[in-house]
Amino acid sequence: MNTHISPTYPALVTSVLNTQDTACLLLDTAGVIVFANDKFAHLSSHHTTALLGTPLTTHCSANDRAALEAIFGAGCAPKDVLPTAATLILPGPDGPALSLGVTPLLGPDGAGLGFLCQAKQDLSTPSPVAEAEAEAAVSHWEVALKSAGLAVWDTGGPDAPYFISDAWFEMRGLKPSAPAEIKDWLDDVHPDDLPQVLGHKRRRDSGQTDNTTVEYRFKHPTRGWIWILSHTRVLGRDDQNRPIRVVGSESDVTQFKDVENQHHAAMRRLRLALEVAELGIWQYCHETKMVLWDDQLLRIYGIEDGQNLRPSSEWTSFIHPDDQEVAAKFAQDCISGISELILDYRIIRPDGAIRYVRSRAQRSFDETEHGLRVIGMSFDVTEDRQKTQDLEVARAAMEYDSRHDALTGLANRRCLDEYHDTMLQQAGDDIAFAVLHMDLDRFKQINDAMGHAAGDAVLCHFAMRLTEIIGDEGLPARVGGDEFVVLLPGTHTQHRLDDIVAQITSAAASPFHFEGQLCHFGISIGIARHHASGDDDTKVATYVNADLALYQAKKTGRNCSCHFEPRMRVEALARRTMADDVSKAIENNEFRCHYQPQFCAQSGKVVGFEALVRWHCPGRGLLSPGAFLPTATANGQAGEVDAWVLRNVLAHQASWAAQGFEVPAVSVNLSQERLMNPRFAQSITALDIPKGQIRFELLETTFLDEGDDHDTLSENIRFLRTAGFELEIDDFGSGHASILGFIKIAPSRLKIDRGLIAPIVASQSQREIVRAIVNIARLSNAEVVAEGIETIDHAQIATKLGCDILQGYGLARPMAEHDVRGFLTKARPAA
Repeated sequence: MNTHISPTYPALVTSVLNTQDTACLLLDTAGVIVFANDKFAHLSSHHTTALLGTPLTTHCSANDRAALEAIFGAGCAPKDVLPTAATLILPGPDGPALSLGVTPLLGPDGAGLGFLCQAKQDLSTPSPVAEAEAEAAVSHWEVALKSAGLAVWDTGGPDAPYFISDAWFEMRGLKPSAPAEIKDWLDDVHPDDLPQVLGHKRRRDSGQTDNTTVEYRFKHPTRGWIWILSHTRVLGRDDQNRPIRVVGSESDVTQFKDVENQHHAAMRRLRLALEVAELGIWQYCHETKMVLWDDQLLRIYGIEDGQNLRPSSEWTSFIHPDDQEVAAKFAQDCISGISELILDYRIIRPDGAIRYVRSRAQRSFDETEHGLRVIGMSFDVTEDRQKTQDLEVARAAMEYDSRHDALTGLANRRCLDEYHDTMLQQAGDDIAFAVLHMDLDRFKQINDAMGHAAGDAVLCHFAMRLTEIIGDEGLPARVGGDEFVVLLPGTHTQHRLDDIVAQITSAAASPFHFEGQLCHFGISIGIARHHASGDDDTKVATYVNADLALYQAKKTGRNCSCHFEPRMRVEALARRTMADDVSKAIENNEFRCHYQPQFCAQSGKVVGFEALVRWHCPGRGLLSPGAFLPTATANGQAGEVDAWVLRNVLAHQASWAAQGFEVPAVSVNLSQERLMNPRFAQSITALDIPKGQIRFELLETTFLDEGDDHDTLSENIRFLRTAGFELEIDDFGSGHASILGFIKIAPSRLKIDRGLIAPIVASQSQREIVRAIVNIARLSNAEVVAEGIETIDHAQIATKLGCDILQGYGLARPMAEHDVRGFLTKARPAA
């Protein structure tokens, strides 16, 4: 009896609605009756036609009509309506009453589809069914099923035809076909899931169950493996217990399975992380006073009985006595609901080992089921704590090292600055202090002659003696290689400072033995005081003043001390001004080259020139090297002056050669500063100097002050020899004579200082000294140049003593570049 069912989906409506055991009506959202099922039509066949298409309220009892009209008449959406009840009065004479339950119907998107009315008691009189009026209701069901993503099917038994909804095919990515053509759909079930699918079917067909639910994977042609959730229900069986009708619904749950798989993967990662991190998890139940310990937590506490559920009181028995109080407060705070808590504490394990544990906990409360819970995790931080302690010790050591000299253990400059700042903060405006700036004398000679180990031993020895002398009166610090500073807070008389200085000087003068060798050194000390009346600039300048006083002490003769005097600042300013003026002179081309001829001692011919730099200073006039080179050297400008001289000499030589003069080689000074320059060889190569035109003069102290750049210096000297340049040692015997320097440089010429030549006319002993120097030069096949030839007697005696070349005012004075041309003209042989 299907005359009242829409033809658009007859099988679906028949399967879903006609399986109901009670009479049912469907209403649209306005409350109009649009559908009646088989049960209703069977029981009230002569009333159905009159009901379809009419509002439900017109057939209800007076008591229910007002309530339903408020729902339907006001246009309330079904989603706003709660299930209600009504009494239906069937049309006709003495129409029977039917108690109905009215329930709103919603689509997957939450929109209202209508209402379902189910009879709460059977009708006593059957009525015919009207088909046309029910078509609209069926369309609502169709929309609902499609919106929910459900695929349905229905079969009357093994030999009965199938009904399969289009959604079934769409879900699998298949085109709709006849049931007979889909029998092989099981071929596309995942092999791992096929036994489970077939097993559920066997259980259903054999009568073990009427309801089955199974999840399985199906191979979709474009999406790959999808997950399908299938529900089946047997609606009837024959006398042999075989199903005579089975209906089913299926849905695509791939998205949900993906989320589930992601959840499982996350849980696996979490478990792995907990295992790797060795985290123990616990949960406390306030109602039972029991704690659930996981296995890792048992291992942390050294418990081997495997019991996971334990009384809460047991935890405190493991706590170290000194940590019992904080642990008790932690437990109380957890129960009291304070936000997430963290506690580090010690436990004593059954084997007596003391371990450090860190616990984190948070309260959870569920009124309906679990009640008060505290969930936490604990992990053993013993190794981490030990590492932290080791790091703290290392940090403290590093902090100490950052403020102290690694060799001597004295304070370094940073510590000195911090000590000074603290002193200022404590003293305020009444600050008074003294500064001693000192530098070891002859320290470099110890390093060169005996090695750096001896030098280090001297520094440590002096630092120890300095610490003993100063005691608690101030702070001694090492601020450089062999530089030391002592800061003495408070007011100190000059007498007291002189007493301290005398003790330091005496300590430095005392013999010090290193590996059986005697090390002699001295000390130069600069002293400056700051008084309470001084301003902040004076406080800072006190260190500068002490440095100026030290400079004066070294200039005076070393191994002495000097108190700061204002004139020292004036002199320092003059030196600074001189340094600035030298820089400007280089930029403004204020230097001039003068040339002094050198003569062969035997023939009297000109064999070379020495280039001598002069400064034509606008404010000071023409200055000799002694007026500005010491300042230039002290300020790192000597290399620039050397380079300027070399460029000008090459230009002059080129000019002389262009005028037809045969130009002998010119000797040019080469400062140690320039030899230390890593780019020296490149700069010389770039000048493309003609061979034999330039000789380089080096001071004999070049290798005495080699320092950390010794490799660069040696490499540059090797470059000069390889490039064919002749090397000369200048001012040999001027007070810094060194056989070591002579041997290392291996010069082509050795120039005897004028201070040794001047006395040879009247002093036999002086002549012997010159003779000895000549003999030394002969051992290396070096020529000897005698400087300072002032008279004919000087020239004759120097020649007899073996000197090869003569130079001095008695033969020719230094001359400007334009005078050299005239000199060369006179010296040119007649045609």
